[in-house]
Amino acid sequence: MKKIIFVGFFALFVACKEQEIPVQTSNLAYIVNGGSNSISILNLDNQQITDSILLRKPTGEFYAHHLSVSPDKKLLAVAIPEANYANHDEIHRLDNSNKKGGILVIDRLKKKVLAEIEVPAINFNAVFSPDGTEIWTVTSITNANIYIYDSKDFKLKKQIKTGENPSELAFSKDGKYALIALTHGTSLQIIDVLKKEVIKNIKVDNQPTNVWTGKKYFFVENTDLKIVNIINAETLSGTETLNLDFFPGQCIEHPQKNELWICHTFENAITVFENSSGVWKQKQRIQLKAEPHVIDFQPNSNAVIVNLKSNSITFLDDKNLIMNSLQSKKNPNCLSIVKD
Repeated sequence: MKKIIFVGFFALFVACKEQEIPVQTSNLAYIVNGGSNSISILNLDNQQITDSILLRKPTGEFYAHHLSVSPDKKLLAVAIPEANYANHDEIHRLDNSNKKGGILVIDRLKKKVLAEIEVPAINFNAVFSPDGTEIWTVTSITNANIYIYDSKDFKLKKQIKTGENPSELAFSKDGKYALIALTHGTSLQIIDVLKKEVIKNIKVDNQPTNVWTGKKYFFVENTDLKIVNIINAETLSGTETLNLDFFPGQCIEHPQKNELWICHTFENAITVFENSSGVWKQKQRIQLKAEPHVIDFQPNSNAVIVNLKSNSITFLDDKNLIMNSLQSKKNPNCLSIVKD
């Protein structure tokens, strides 16, 4: 009898083990919601928000802004400045000079905050270094600095003086450089990642608003002048200026096509350019139901778009047609897709 019971229990145990459903770890999108200080977890297979992470800190108000995934896909880093980036004019107000910034480091799979790093002034974003050993952030004030923290013990490793009112910090695709557009200036600042020092200031048009990195080019967005300066990523020299009939926002290369997608600011549209013999030419204008803030692409070429002002998410198929849309939490401002 004992033998039968044991075999039955073992069979039941095996059956239970075989029916266990593994936790999904890829084909997910992480969306930072500044208005609710949370991260929404979006399942891209069924286009539904399936979970969320509430972001907290012991004291003080903050606005969760932008997100980076570590190269090993284990950690998330979110900037938590004491400034509301839903209104970008607030960044440059004088009363922000005494406000602090910060970074929350999160275990992606456990959905647990591991550390809070205090940054001396309001910061724009927090980004893992290409090798994953560091977290870089830059303060968005006149007296600005880049702060580099160790991604294991979260201690400050290096501080680099930068120019006036830098925007978002980004790394080049080859991992050699960190880049910042200096909004109160006329240059794109290039920092050598290994040396951790500024090696070049590339002249661009007056008051650039952000920089976006591609495989062969850096795209310097200038919303006020309706232009995008294009920099050769290998030679670190200017190559071309796109004169636009709209106010540009995020610029992103399509990973499977020879295309540059540019979000419209103040309009519900995206314009697609194609590179033909080294020259970018307008190919298509995609009309949307809400103003696009940030785009990312899935491996199947489908696009996911976050709409900050309308608190929504839009899905496009590989033919650039709207498949679906859904509501998000307040002020979604970043989107990062975790791929296999």
